[in-house]
Amino acid sequence: MFEPMDYDYGKRTYLLPEGCKDLAEVIQPKTAVTERGFEIMAQLAVQKISEIQILADRSTLQIVTRRCGSRTIEIPGAYPLAGARATYFNGRLQILVPKAGYNTASTPN
Repeated sequence: MFEPMDYDYGKRTYLLPEGCKDLAEVIQPKTAVTERGFEIMAQLAVQKISEIQILADRSTLQIVTRRCGSRTIEIPGAYPLAGARATYFNGRLQILVPKAGYNTASTPN
């Protein structure tokens, strides 16, 4: 019924980071400012949490995977990185950087 596709990846008009086989594997985080704080969401093509690193430096967060490189996100000044919390489940990474003085323990997810 269906014939196998033989796609020539060399004919792409864009470059992927080394190790990525498809554009869907590239880290493309979405950010939002909510009442809780600065939120970052990203779908990641990784199988294990051990394949993800999150690095914080001053006002930037860097999401790194072994497979498809990294993405750096600038965090606005009203959101101190010291209170940042990350969760990962089923390919979805969520990072919350709460507003200064916001208590994340008293708010349900």
